[in-house]
Amino acid sequence: LRDRGKVLSLIAGELSSVSKKYGAPRKTGIVEEHEVLSFDDQSQTPDYPVHLVFTKEGYFKKITPQSLRMSGEQKVKEGDAVTRGSLIAEAQGAVSANVHASVSGTVEKSDARGALIRVAGGGDGE
Repeated sequence: LRDRGKVLSLIAGELSSVSKKYGAPRKTGIVEEHEVLSFDDQSQTPDYPVHLVFTKEGYFKKITPQSLRMSGEQKVKEGDAVTRGSLIAEAQGAVSANVHASVSGTVEKSDARGALIRVAGGGDGE
């Protein structure tokens, strides 16, 4: 380990054997900056309505209004206190299911599209 040249030679040899064993041709090309075509990401993004929900684990979930409408009849109203697991929407018809609160808190908004529950205190939702 004291001889830097020997260490580098050993690393080069190991990398060469790994390359021979696992190496595969490159599947993408390398493009220089002046070769890049202009790209408009706005035209690539579909435009449709969604509701964003921030989970207690720190994730964003997107839910379409259609999914919320299929959730059934709302059983809560603004100001109601709910605990995790409480029934907040009851199934209506063959293409819906009961919806239960995923967090404990106070219902801030409730309409035909769903219920928004504000988590009180530290935000742990328990």
